[in-house]
Amino acid sequence: MRIVELKCGTAFMQGTSAKVSNDIVVNNEWRLHGNLIAKRTPDAIEIFDCGWRTRTTGSRLNAILRMAGTALRICQRNHVWYLYNYQTGESEPWTGSMSIPILTPVAA
Repeated sequence: MRIVELKCGTAFMQGTSAKVSNDIVVNNEWRLHGNLIAKRTPDAIEIFDCGWRTRTTGSRLNAILRMAGTALRICQRNHVWYLYNYQTGESEPWTGSMSIPILTPVAA
């Protein structure tokens, strides 16, 4: 995991603020180049690609998926993004956004 993902991811999961390069986490939102890529509510984490299916966006979204404790990752084959579950080996086309339920309450 990159340093920016570790710093911003930790701040995002803890509900604090951080700014590293083009990433900023504030008010339970993670923005990359000004685009909202993640939003944390008391019972879910919502992630978005904002139409930017780049390596950087995918890396940030995968960092969030890892830190949220999911078995899901975003991968790419033939320039198409997929949501892959490494525990089941199943994949499905990535729709551009998803909501991840939070099983343990997070302070807002």
